[in-house]
Amino acid sequence: MIVWETFGRLSGIIAPNALVVVAGAVLGRLEQIPAGEIMAPLLTDVATPCLVLSIFIHIRLAPQLLFSVGLGTMATLAIFAAASSVLLRLTGLKARTYLGPLSFPNTGNLGIPLSVAAFGPLGLATATIFYAVSSTANGVFGQALASGHADWRRIGRMPLVYATLLGAAIVSSGVQLPHIADAAISLVGQMVIPLMLLSLGAAMARLDTTVTEP
Repeated sequence: MIVWETFGRLSGIIAPNALVVVAGAVLGRLEQIPAGEIMAPLLTDVATPCLVLSIFIHIRLAPQLLFSVGLGTMATLAIFAAASSVLLRLTGLKARTYLGPLSFPNTGNLGIPLSVAAFGPLGLATATIFYAVSSTANGVFGQALASGHADWRRIGRMPLVYATLLGAAIVSSGVQLPHIADAAISLVGQMVIPLMLLSLGAAMARLDTTVTEP
């Protein structure tokens, strides 16, 4: 009985997200969803910063929780990077090619939607913080691993960083945004989860699985 109850709960969490991914895959096959070059900037530079700011405004997380989740995220990324470095050295694979993908997970497309479905608003808040920290780290260190040099100015070009700082300032100061601005930010932020799931399905549908001989 407990097993079936657990299975039912998990199915209720995963199935709606899976259906949206399947819909994205079908639409991607039909070329009804723009390519990643269009969707990715919309998500990372517009919708996700609005979601982060909206979370700070409405959920009002305790500073201790923000610090704990942010620090825990950085520690997790560091542990994965260290373990991956050892694994790549043992296998003889190039760190420049594989260390970034092994160290920085794709926590947005499925991580945020599943966290929301399983844990509600608190899950949305903590998962988004994890995503914000890991995306910023990937944008700087992942790019450095791939290109061979770090571009620290990249941080200044990431709207996600400014949204996080602005949200933290709003929480600490107790400032209330005008209702119109608050509603507009929340409206744009609500695009994140469906767009992430649809984009994931479309990307999977367009994935080239052809195996080429070395």
